[in-house]
Amino acid sequence: MKPPKHTFPCDYLVKIVGDNHENFPNEVLEIIQAEAILREHKVTMSQNNRFLSLSVTIYLEDEIILEKIYQKIKDKPYIKMIL
Repeated sequence: MKPPKHTFPCDYLVKIVGDNHENFPNEVLEIIQAEAILREHKVTMSQNNRFLSLSVTIYLEDEIILEKIYQKIKDKPYIKMIL
């Protein structure tokens, strides 16, 4: 078993890339805020306006909440990548 990379609770940075879709990033921010405390976020558009990048810092109590957030975000068809 690998040791955890983070000691929870902690602030955690998540980067999400998706299509420039009308529901992104608001829908993703709602998912995050339903599970964790949102500390800050920043939205960046790609040069060709095709993609958006959402960087969020969230406060997490444990890794289970992080996995729950990842799964809900991955289910969105406009999401391309979560880092």
